[in-house]
Amino acid sequence: MLQCPRHEATRTTGGTLEPGEVGNHRPTLRQLVDRHRLELAIAAQEGLRGILPDEVIDAAVTTLRQQLAAVGEPARRRQVTVLFADVSAFTALSERLDHEVLADLMNELWGRLDTVITELGGLAVGATLELDDVVDGLLNGG
Repeated sequence: MLQCPRHEATRTTGGTLEPGEVGNHRPTLRQLVDRHRLELAIAAQEGLRGILPDEVIDAAVTTLRQQLAAVGEPARRRQVTVLFADVSAFTALSERLDHEVLADLMNELWGRLDTVITELGGLAVGATLELDDVVDGLLNGG
């Protein structure tokens, strides 16, 4: 496997997820059930406005919201786009070109791609030449 120093370094320095994001913290089933139950209770109390005095409803909703805050926020899900790119005839190139020339060529190619990604508001976190590394990184957060 050809190793491009720039990409080997960036591949291992991907960003970390914030607490509450899928990957680092996933709510338990109990938290999800509690959250849903409390949200339903708040909606039910709000539905009693006009039947019961606002002070009663406000007190009940305030207590329920405090309980909801104690349960914690649900995990946030982020939409991501993963770009898979293949260099046509790479094996033939690697057999004909000096490995340093090929590494420079690949770094130039990926550098241009990184520039386009960044200009479009994306974040290029690295590249690998092996698909199994990509899959492992996606599954294990690496």
